Amino acid sequence: MKQHLLIPLLTYRDATSEFMIVNAVALAHQMQATLTVCAVEIAIPADVRTRELKTTEPFVVEVLAEASRAYDLVLLEAAGISRLIVEAVLFVSGRPLILYPSAPFDGRIDHAAIAWDGSRAAARAAHSASFLLERTSKVCLLSVIDEKPVKFESGVSRRESAEERRNGGGDTRTWRGEPV
Repeated sequence: MKQHLLIPLLTYRDATSEFMIVNAVALAHQMQATLTVCAVEIAIPADVRTRELKTTEPFVVEVLAEASRAYDLVLLEAAGISRLIVEAVLFVSGRPLILYPSAPFDGRIDHAAIAWDGSRAAARAAHSASFLLERTSKVCLLSVIDEKPVKFESGVSRRESAEERRNGGGDTRTWRGEPV
């Protein structure tokens, strides 16, 4: 007789960890069992909508990156297991991303960083984030050197680009860093 396993996915206050989900999938696979995933809808004091995406394991990263294109801002947690998702959303979706630490957060964003290579795609992404950048006190423009050429054909410097992204006021800094 085939076993049936249940994993409730909690999303609010203490969310079900990604490790728990991976462990449940591995156990169901090893047992050749059916795994039922139960998303528990919890009333949250905000305008919350739900969306269901169905895909198989090797395509999760791509599906989430593509789905992110339909939203103004993507919110992800900086957890080790989600690194591939974070990178795909950052580089494939073209949408602004807030990367939260695995700790409580009061909702205020004082500092923003823009990955900048001078390209049209970078300009579009920075423009898409302008509603968020206008609320910050500091914007950092990050460019990796020696990875690909960064062209500023108009003669606009990195600092001028950062200041334009910030739309006035506040501290604007640029760093020139080596690839990690």
